[in-house]
Amino acid sequence: MKALFTLIALLLVGCAAQPVATSSSKFTYPPPPDAPRSVDVTWPEMIVVIRGGHVTLAREARSLQVSIVTDDGRTYRTSEPEYRAIHEAIQQHAPNLRQISFEDE
Repeated sequence: MKALFTLIALLLVGCAAQPVATSSSKFTYPPPPDAPRSVDVTWPEMIVVIRGGHVTLAREARSLQVSIVTDDGRTYRTSEPEYRAIHEAIQQHAPNLRQISFEDE
């Protein structure tokens, strides 16, 4: 069982270093240098960005609109599936959880 967890952890670490393409045809993370500084993404794509470990700020509005800012200054925007889902997603997926600031609008 311990070997299985070790194998899964190694696979996850190895995958984190590779650009990730999601179901939408043009989204990859990390983005190429010429990518727009601000972009609308899907909720699953937002989770990919959070898992990347470069989020510095998360903003949430009661309208369910959320945005995150990464350490390279890029902003990603989407609608969360339910209020406070961005907080839960960051708690579950952000490897740099302690370095992320939150703003409520």
